[in-house]
Amino acid sequence: QINMVDKNAYVAITNKWSYCNKYFSGIKRNGHLVTHIVEFHMLDGIDLVDRFQEIGKQQLGLNKIQPKVEDGAFSWGLGPQSRSGLLGEEFNRLLLEQKITWRLVNYRQPKGARK
Repeated sequence: QINMVDKNAYVAITNKWSYCNKYFSGIKRNGHLVTHIVEFHMLDGIDLVDRFQEIGKQQLGLNKIQPKVEDGAFSWGLGPQSRSGLLGEEFNRLLLEQKITWRLVNYRQPKGARK
């Protein structure tokens, strides 16, 4: 489950490794310390984009939820500042139902953190 300890934290998913690695390596910046890269896989033929579009229609009254498009990648914000956290809630629900598998790909310990 995605734990949003810092309500100002930025949590997003994207369809391109190269895009998220630019933030992790510091080539791109968003004002937040990027500490993790987690790879996710959907099970049971679930299309996460379709799920997000359903949420947009049913709960937000939108015809379509547009992802952020940058550097040839799509990204969707999952945190509380993005669409009231609705996409993150759906993502967490799928994690709890074990319809998403994940693995930690990269981690950087923040400076000053306990070792």
